Amino acid sequence: MYRRPVTNDDERLHALYRIHDRRDLLYVGRSNEPIRRANEHGRGKPWMYSACRIDVEWWREDEIAEAERRAIESEHPRYNVLHNQSRLEVEVEVSAEVRLPSVNELAGMIALGAVAVPTVKWR
Repeated sequence: MYRRPVTNDDERLHALYRIHDRRDLLYVGRSNEPIRRANEHGRGKPWMYSACRIDVEWWREDEIAEAERRAIESEHPRYNVLHNQSRLEVEVEVSAEVRLPSVNELAGMIALGAVAVPTVKWR
């Protein structure tokens, strides 16, 4: 149900939405207008092209932020960054020391018909 439910009081409801592709949960978000927000994702997020389903739950305004946080922390959507501990980014630094043969060594290798192979030492 994408339209805001009718309430008997002045309670303001907000949507907690989940965007799925055929296999995975792509994104969890919140909005007071989930259709408008989905359209905004469609204009700026390439992953939105693989979306095939959006589920919507309605929450009170004072509960929506906590509901979103819990959903992201427990369901680990692929494209959420905030609250998503499963999306740890790992940076790997690799360095190597490469020693190329000198001109004299190259001349000797060529004279012997050998192939010049640089020496690589990984650190």
